[in-house]
This record gives sequence, structure tokens and C-alpha cells, in this order.
Amino acid sequence: MTRYVEDLDLGKERAMVLQDELRNRIAEQQGMRMYVLFLVTAIFLPLSFLTGVLGIMAIMLLISMLWKKWF
Repeated sequence: MTRYVEDLDLGKERAMVLQDELRNRIAEQQGMRMYVLFLVTAIFLPLSFLTGVLGIMAIMLLISMLWKKWF
């Protein structure tokens, strides 16, 4: 009976080690995905901002042209 209890304890410890290893792998994968998301955001966020600013400038220019009756 003592041997079975020791085997169960050993199995429990192995399961805990495997669970920790899986948690570490998941955390590593999540960190890599966050890094990729950061890179994509770092590239496209300034482009989106620049597009918005240029769009506003184009509308303001069009309004000035219409106001001066150039069209």
C-alpha cells in the first residue's frame, strides 16, 4: 500500500512538472506573438496617423479652393 501511495505522489510530482513546462511554453509563445503584434503596430500605426493627417489636409485644401471659387 505504501508503494502505491509513493507511486501516486511521484505521478503527482511529474504532472506538476509537466504542467509547469506547458505553462512556460505557452508563456513563451504568447511573448513571441506579442512581439509580432508590436512590430505590426509599430509599422502601421504611424502610417494610419499620416494617412489621417494628409486626408484632413486634402479636405482643408479643397474647402479653400471652393471658398475662393477656383472650382
